[in-house]
Amino acid sequence: GVIRSSAEGDEQAPGPERSANGNGAIATIDPPQVESEWGAGRNAETIGALAELAVSAGANVQPGQHVEVSGETGHLEVVRAIVAAAYARGAEFVDVVISDPLVQAARIGAAPQESLDHVPGWEAERVRDLAERGGASILVTGPTYPGLFDGLDPRRVALASQGPSAEWRDATRAINWTIVPGATKGWAAELRPQLPIDEA
Repeated sequence: GVIRSSAEGDEQAPGPERSANGNGAIATIDPPQVESEWGAGRNAETIGALAELAVSAGANVQPGQHVEVSGETGHLEVVRAIVAAAYARGAEFVDVVISDPLVQAARIGAAPQESLDHVPGWEAERVRDLAERGGASILVTGPTYPGLFDGLDPRRVALASQGPSAEWRDATRAINWTIVPGATKGWAAELRPQLPIDEA
């Protein structure tokens, strides 16, 4: 991003992040411009509306709340929109958890059988911490790579997919949570194979 200093007469410069730069001036950091996978216009409006719905009606995010937003690599645009909407509603901290189905498939296919159900302690602790804080959780779902696990042993897939399930069962009683769909090109192609991919 571009950094401008208020000492240069730019005190009112727009930007979400301001920090002291050591000489008493405030630095404004403009976020980098990222090309959208889905483009602008109608799709961007739809994603923005979905994000607002997720944080308001879905998870009912409250000012000062900690929020977890999770999804797959193919859901990044929706996740980013939800993060922005959560901060706009006053969230204190938004923790983003992104999984990569290709990495998961590599683990399912090659990791030792006895390690497939291993859940790192920090994953369980993250869920417990969210519950103790009375946080909120928003899961973006929808297949990034439909059929990716079809050729894998279903027992191995089930073992590797458990995550901190016991902690989540307890957490859902203490937190606001919702699940929203995240459109992906793979999912769209599977559901509407007769249409061009952008239209699907």
